[in-house]
Amino acid sequence: MRHKVISLFWGILFLAVITISIVNPGFLGDYGNPEKLRENLDGDNFFSPFIFILIQIFQVVVFPVPGAIITIIGGIIFGGFIGGIYSIVGVTLGSLIAFKIGRNLGRPFIQKIVGKRDLEHWDLFFKKRGSTA
Repeated sequence: MRHKVISLFWGILFLAVITISIVNPGFLGDYGNPEKLRENLDGDNFFSPFIFILIQIFQVVVFPVPGAIITIIGGIIFGGFIGGIYSIVGVTLGSLIAFKIGRNLGRPFIQKIVGKRDLEHWDLFFKKRGSTA
């Protein structure tokens, strides 16, 4: 099962990079620049919503970029309502992928990513607060 999840993740990542590169070859180099991201997604490009959703997925799973920046850009480009829908779809899919990776690869993998100290902090936090956290 672990192998399937890892393969699925890398497959999605590969397809997204290829799609983004075909639609806009200089796109990935400007990921951290909100104004450039807006320029790249702006317009009547058929793939813009899909690329935006993929960016939201990646900002949850892979990239250390604050989600609010991407969400605001989505609202500016697609309008508040539609941009919000695309953001929710992307963040939800990204969260599902992140959950599946964490669930299948287990606690040792997560501990390597976040560190033992932080993981123990959150264990204590959830132990104290229980289901109200």
